Amino acid sequence: MANDSKGRRVCAKSCATPIYRYQYKKTVLEDGYEHLRLLVHKQDRMNTGHSVGGRGSRLLSTLSLVASCFAVLACASPEQVKDWESQRQAKAKQAEAQATALTSKLKKISEEHPDWPSHIRVLVARGDLLTGMNREQVIASWGRPQDIQRTRRGALIHEEWVYRRTLPTSYGVYDQVTYRLYFQDGILTGWHD
Repeated sequence: MANDSKGRRVCAKSCATPIYRYQYKKTVLEDGYEHLRLLVHKQDRMNTGHSVGGRGSRLLSTLSLVASCFAVLACASPEQVKDWESQRQAKAKQAEAQATALTSKLKKISEEHPDWPSHIRVLVARGDLLTGMNREQVIASWGRPQDIQRTRRGALIHEEWVYRRTLPTSYGVYDQVTYRLYFQDGILTGWHD
């Protein structure tokens, strides 16, 4: 970082490159960081009765890391900023589409099964499990299993449902995972992979 003629820190990307078009953005980001730092400092003094230390200093170091990220953003070219903004907008659209799909799925489940508790309907819409669900709720959440094994122990009927799923892992590699769900008299008692 370098200082301009007024003493403000600006990006020292290249002496030949005019950086003043980024200067306003950089100044705004630095002012925002300074405001956050002062708020954290004030809040910490109110909570502990003395100046920043311990947890507060860790928070301040985190804020300084955020400020350095802001500095990178301020020094970025307009094309890079546009790319970052388009990626952010794409993620926001994807999240909105997922929320819309979840809402429509929840509405459909609520219409088909008004007798189910609301928290079960939400879990089924999200594709999650909870011990205490019945078979119908598990099938609505995860679909039909690839394999079912039944055993009888006295008056109790034990079932083991097997699901095989392909899940993405790091770097676009897919992994085959086998889940085993355990039922006792038609009620989910547990599961493991």
